[in-house]
Amino acid sequence: MLLRKVLNNYRCRRLCSTERTFEEIKIPVPWGHLAAKWWGPQNSRPILAFHGWLDNSGTFDRLVPHLPANIGILAVDYPGHGLSSHLPNGFVYHIIDAMFLFKRVIDYFKWEKVSFMAHSVGAMYSFTYTMFYPDKVNFLIFFDGLFYVFKQDTLAKKMSRTIDNFLRYDNLMTTKSLPPSYTYAELIELQHTGSLKSIHADCAKYILHRNIKSVDSKPGMYQFTRDLRLKVPTLMRWTEETIVESAKRVKCPLFFSLGKSSYLRKTGSFPVMQNVLNTIRQNNDHVHEYHLEGTHHLHLNTPEQLYPLVNEFLSKYYRDDNC
Repeated sequence: MLLRKVLNNYRCRRLCSTERTFEEIKIPVPWGHLAAKWWGPQNSRPILAFHGWLDNSGTFDRLVPHLPANIGILAVDYPGHGLSSHLPNGFVYHIIDAMFLFKRVIDYFKWEKVSFMAHSVGAMYSFTYTMFYPDKVNFLIFFDGLFYVFKQDTLAKKMSRTIDNFLRYDNLMTTKSLPPSYTYAELIELQHTGSLKSIHADCAKYILHRNIKSVDSKPGMYQFTRDLRLKVPTLMRWTEETIVESAKRVKCPLFFSLGKSSYLRKTGSFPVMQNVLNTIRQNNDHVHEYHLEGTHHLHLNTPEQLYPLVNEFLSKYYRDDNC
């Protein structure tokens, strides 16, 4: 046991390097393209990385350089986020559509299996995919996300409000009015406060870089480029009973971390996450759970807390033939 630990620590030190480069790529989809950052080697299957709602692949920019240099990371911008194409007018962003999206990416590269690294809603989507295809996933690395649920007594009211708000924003997109413009300093503050101060102001630039464009007619001013309809949360969420029952299918290694100051701790989803993790543990001895100082975006704000733990996880479960 001691020798194995020494070898794993040596392997991790040998593979880790902050000298990471990436290539911007585009993955074709019927409505346009998905933009992605491919970090590291491209001669083997990478870990698929997915960001949270209203963020983009820049959310991993401070973490990935500290992960093993021999492991590729493909960080994808969801439709309507970052540099990816928006969905056509009239179409809604939906959790089930994300499953088709994952399949499109995986089939495009002709991968038999996949491993995920994801944050927030990205973790929710990746976990859903794993419940659907448990034999097709090698391992999961989740930051501050697993599942979000609606309470049964508020579900109908929230769904009707979501539909009304979506149609309002969808109609706005057909008008000729220009979106508001801001100085870069204002954008930093908007990104910080818009995340409920979860994203530190000095880290906002990593998200903004892929979410804004300069205004030609107004030097020094910028506009958000993300899809306006993303102001409306994803329409569908599972019930706790469905999640817990389906979680029994998840047998792969799972890394889960949650910030001690994360807003998720104050939501009804927090006890559900604990229930789901405990359910998985009943048939899975490879669940690694961590509660760390920080916010919902601690992977971006303070990656130094996470990467030693992630690297230890990878030293146990990553194999050159499974990623």
